[in-house]
Amino acid sequence: MTPAWGEFIEKFPSALSRRPAELHTLGRIEQLIAWDHDTDERALVSQTLSAALGGSTLATRRGPGRQTHDVFWAAPESRTVWNALPPSVLEAIGRCDTDRLGVERSRVAPHVGEKMTVPVYSVADRFASWERVVRRMEPGWGSDDFYPISAYGNDLDSRDALDRVMRALPDKADEGPLGQLLARLDARFRAATLPDPERSLRPWVRPTTQRPEDELGEWWRRRPLRMPWAD
Repeated sequence: MTPAWGEFIEKFPSALSRRPAELHTLGRIEQLIAWDHDTDERALVSQTLSAALGGSTLATRRGPGRQTHDVFWAAPESRTVWNALPPSVLEAIGRCDTDRLGVERSRVAPHVGEKMTVPVYSVADRFASWERVVRRMEPGWGSDDFYPISAYGNDLDSRDALDRVMRALPDKADEGPLGQLLARLDARFRAATLPDPERSLRPWVRPTTQRPEDELGEWWRRRPLRMPWAD
């Protein structure tokens, strides 16, 4: 983590206790943070803001006025599938989330990490985020929440992680409810995008991990018919 973000994370809660900030001010801070391409750092700062407010609502890219713990906001299909998952799959997901929490805790100061009880990038969050980015590109999206182009790159990175998640789940998970959900969302993504052989978005939208072009998922090689950050 860069020194600037590390210092911000460490000092923000104590500064807030000395001089409470207005919610709209905190929402603006998160909007500014959302422009940073280092997605893990942004997410950890966002979680620290939420913890410092005691669970208050924030006007963020996750939506104005929503409780930050509602992972499935604007992701109804993911919510429905999650509520019907069998215990064996939920246990495997829990192991993935535990591993992820350890990674996220390692990137913040110890006194911040010990307060983190769930990962920012949980398996549920990754599925819900992928559903939301698909819905943003489809007709009828009605939310006016803040969504910069850097957030789109973050969501494509999260889709990369879903492939790793599926490999960590029990055998044949890709044939079960989660695999079917992912296949449906991918199909909707393809329907809402066009091939982009020129990589026209690459100056702004690129993977955080450098890889050969032919190893990237198809979502990196397509562009939205409707640019969700242009609204």
